[in-house]
Formats: sequence, C-alpha cells, structure tokens
Amino acid sequence: MVSSEEVNDGTDAEDHRSFVSEARALVTPGSVSKSATLRTIDAPDLQYGTALHIRVTRCADGSSVVSLFGELDVTSMPQFDLVTSETLSSKPKEMIFDLTQCQFVSAQGYAAIGRCSLEVPVEVRSRSGLAARVFAVLGYDRVGSFTVPAARGGTPW
Repeated sequence: MVSSEEVNDGTDAEDHRSFVSEARALVTPGSVSKSATLRTIDAPDLQYGTALHIRVTRCADGSSVVSLFGELDVTSMPQFDLVTSETLSSKPKEMIFDLTQCQFVSAQGYAAIGRCSLEVPVEVRSRSGLAARVFAVLGYDRVGSFTVPAARGGTPW
C-alpha cells in the first residue's frame, strides 16, 4: 500500500503532504495566509481531503485491481498518477478500479481513470451509478462501470 506520506517529489506544490496527520492533510501556514488574501481576513483553517490509500493486486489472469480508500482529489492526484503509471507499465490485460471504499472521486480523478482506458480495457466498480454517468459525460465510452450493491461483502475478485 502506498500512503500519501510515501509519495512526494519534493516540489513546492507537494510540500503540504508533509503535514499529513490523523488522515487529514493540513494546508501549510504560508498557504493559509496566501489564501486569506483572496478571502476575508476571517478565513477558516483550510483542510484538504482525507489521505488516499491505494492497493494494487495483480491477478493470475493478467489483470490488475486498483483499490482506492479515502478521497481521490486534487491533493492525491500525483500519488494516483504515479501508481497508475507504474501499473500500466507492467502491461496488465485489464485494469479494474475498485471505488467501493472510496468516499470521493473528483472529476480530475475520473478523467485519469478514463485515460487508462486509452491503453488497456478498464472496468470500474463503485457503490453508485455516478461513475458511469461521469465517464459518459467525459466521453470515455470504453470504460465498463458496474454498481456493486452495498450489502455485498468482500471483493468480488
């Protein structure tokens, strides 16, 4: 499993990752003051989404299951891009994205999953039909999206 603390390329945009604590990433003090100049002086302390944890399982049939836990948002995209690039470089037969334990996926996250479908077949498992609708709007018709009932226990693969 890769945690957000483990993925950091050292760029200024990623410095906030060093403040991950209790599954919340806090904005650096310098960022808060910069943000406050765009808002009123009473701006609250800003927090980004929960940490994203990713588990990649390579199956005997040649497919790779990418399970996401937490939130896939702008703050976790560098980590997600790194993992998907590494997974695609292993030439899987298919990529299955398990979003059933993911609390939030941004449009940027759905687009990144959709781009994987340009290289290999992609299947997405989620708890609602939202993923299928977003992929349709984004034009990623080759992404197979399946809704997994909430009562179902364990992973189906």
